[in-house]
Amino acid sequence: MPIPPVTRNPINPRMIPFSFNGGGVPISPGIYGDLALKWDGQLREIILLGRPVPSSIEVDIWIGQPDEFPLTSANSMIGSGTKPAIVSGQYAVFNDFSDWETDTIPDGSIITYNVESAGLFDLVTVQLVVLSLAG
Repeated sequence: MPIPPVTRNPINPRMIPFSFNGGGVPISPGIYGDLALKWDGQLREIILLGRPVPSSIEVDIWIGQPDEFPLTSANSMIGSGTKPAIVSGQYAVFNDFSDWETDTIPDGSIITYNVESAGLFDLVTVQLVVLSLAG
């Protein structure tokens, strides 16, 4: 008996983790890296995890196309909105993008992570939860 095809939900959440590593010393403000994304999506949630002790960090996320690389603060997704942050803890979930410039990630975008301020964390993971229309 043949196995029927699987029907997939066209909106699939994708998890995009990215870590900032201070190499055993506290992370300092600045650019920590870039990612190229190859599908259209919309941010739904950002999860931040920090080690080794409770502390604080604030992150800006820049977005642009390859012809704009390297990105700058002028490419901020957040603009003057509320930046994802951990405040006196080790874990935070951010899901209010209402005051951001955009929560959309067009196909072919580059994302740059910029630490705006940091406390005692020497390792931080930022996980983007993005809804994608790609299969």
